[in-house]
Amino acid sequence: MATSSPATELIKKLLDDLGFPTRFNTEQTALCVLALADQSPQTRLILGKRTLREGARIHDIIEFGRHTLGKTIAENTRESLRKTSIKYLVDFGLVEANSDDPQRPTNSGLWHYVATAEFLDLIDSIGTDTYSGKVTAWRRRHPELLTQISERQHAHRLSVTLPDGTVTELSPGAHNELEKQTIEVFIPKFVQSPRLLYLGDAAEKMRFIDERDLARRGITFSVHEKLPDVVVASKVSRRIYNIEAVTSVGPVTDLRKKEITALYPKKTSLVLVTAFPTRSVFRKFSDQIAWGTFVWIADEPDHLIRFNGPEI
Repeated sequence: MATSSPATELIKKLLDDLGFPTRFNTEQTALCVLALADQSPQTRLILGKRTLREGARIHDIIEFGRHTLGKTIAENTRESLRKTSIKYLVDFGLVEANSDDPQRPTNSGLWHYVATAEFLDLIDSIGTDTYSGKVTAWRRRHPELLTQISERQHAHRLSVTLPDGTVTELSPGAHNELEKQTIEVFIPKFVQSPRLLYLGDAAEKMRFIDERDLARRGITFSVHEKLPDVVVASKVSRRIYNIEAVTSVGPVTDLRKKEITALYPKKTSLVLVTAFPTRSVFRKFSDQIAWGTFVWIADEPDHLIRFNGPEI
């Protein structure tokens, strides 16, 4: 799916303001919402529907993304849309399935979704003076839902023990599971006397940042930059370890190496590491890894793969 657009960013902000689960507040979910709010006349919809706002199938949402938003969407995205976007919009009470016939079989060609009138009113208020008031009113009307979502999110959060022994939490997900292993396994094994400088989160970009120590080293991280996943310094070697956790995208390629290096003063002694969960995931990216970097595989934690880099 293509990069974000102003329209999808506005929808993601609305969902965030409503308290929608951060993990599922994605570009894909925003696309679904935009489709379900669309009022332009369409052909080939289910019988009796003239616009997607009146009712849309998963296929209709995909076609909207392709032809109206210009997104590149594969056919196998269908299940992802259903399971990681639409399902949670329905659970959150923003979208209804088959409001005209709740007993409709799941294999019916008439199975469709509509945004609730309440949600459409919120969408239509984006950019107006009434927006904040409508969001506040919605949250007041749905306290039990917000409590339920909050408890569910907290229950699945990952507890992570940092190098100094303090404990923090990361949002759930495979990427953050790998970050947890990086902090709790890789760092104690390979970094002498470690001091954590930065920890990102898939749902919260700057989960931890030691701004004072970074500033002392002449380093400034901005939320608008493409930041690493984990940054840790060795009090002994004085090296800084920049670690990218990769489950599906984002290894240290030649381009990424240049981007990372640009974040630090020229005198910085950098060690660049890509962490993978398994050897099979590593194989998918092995021909992309930049020379002068390292690879660590969580399933084989006692070993490093050295791409002709400096001594670690």
